[in-house]
Amino acid sequence: MSSTPAPQGRPPLHAVQVLGSGGAGSGAHVRSLAAGLVARGVRVTVCAPRPTGEGSGFTAAG
Repeated sequence: MSSTPAPQGRPPLHAVQVLGSGGAGSGAHVRSLAAGLVARGVRVTVCAPRPTGEGSGFTAAG
């Protein structure tokens, strides 16, 4: 994973997404959002229950 440098010496942006134990579609939506943010140079942390995280492929999204 590569990140885009922050403009003019500013620290890079960091987003935290918190996911509950909701339906299967929630994990796919959060993974899509995370991938889009990572592609734009934002550091992303996803907090989710272990079973949700393991089945959603967040690591593969960057």
